[in-house]
Amino acid sequence: MRWPRLFQNLFAPALCLVAVGFCARWGSAQDDPASTQARLSADITALTQYPSRVAGTPGNAAAARYMATRFKALGLTSVRTDNYTVTAPVTKWAYLTVAGQKLKVYPVYPNHVVPSTTPVGGITAPLVYAGAGRPVDFNGQVVKGSIVALDFNSGMNWITAGDMGARAILFLEPSTTDRGQAERKFAVLPVEMPRYYVTGAAAAAVRAQGARISAAIKAGHAAPRVPVTVDSRVEWDRVPVGNVLGFLAGSNPPQGQTPRPNTVIVSGYFDSMSVVPDLAPGAEA
Repeated sequence: MRWPRLFQNLFAPALCLVAVGFCARWGSAQDDPASTQARLSADITALTQYPSRVAGTPGNAAAARYMATRFKALGLTSVRTDNYTVTAPVTKWAYLTVAGQKLKVYPVYPNHVVPSTTPVGGITAPLVYAGAGRPVDFNGQVVKGSIVALDFNSGMNWITAGDMGARAILFLEPSTTDRGQAERKFAVLPVEMPRYYVTGAAAAAVRAQGARISAAIKAGHAAPRVPVTVDSRVEWDRVPVGNVLGFLAGSNPPQGQTPRPNTVIVSGYFDSMSVVPDLAPGAEA
């Protein structure tokens, strides 16, 4: 997904630029469709092989190098990368400890300007499992001072958990989702409540504990106390990015016109964005 409008003024995404001379031709109308599809597929595969291409990630730097190499292979001249720095959230570490297992998790995009950084030693609190995050899903559980686990496909119901006093939020990886669910996880207020996207074994461990809690409540018993810990550090850093430029000379000006040094600029993104910056392979751009 592309950057929400609110965040576009925080840091400039890297661009891929091509300066094209007047009436330039790139490729041929007679190109074999199968060959064209194969080249496009190869490019997409190369660019999406990295976990993320968000500014400041190794994938972003690798994508810039790939674009420069491809420009040269396509016959563009004066290929160069204009480097500069932008401000972006950078994850130093993020872990969840549940049932004695210390597992990697992924910080969600900062709450406006507040990143998902915990105090030294992390946050340890009882787990509350609330599924879709509806009011009824919190029944029988003490939310204030807890760490709340929600299904990722819970819309904006994480705000309800925050209003009830949750100290941190865990979004559990779904089997499928959509852009709308992701957009509802961006925060427009600087809330000091770390939020994480939990995948794989970590999500399974949380769901297993959630099943224990739900079973106890359904049986009329008090919800068991299941302590969990989140420990993370995310910093706003100045990170290097680059615009990759190449030039393709034009030809064949319209009859009767004198060639002029006009330039047409064709641009496109090669970075990516996600509500979970460390997981943004992005094939949309």
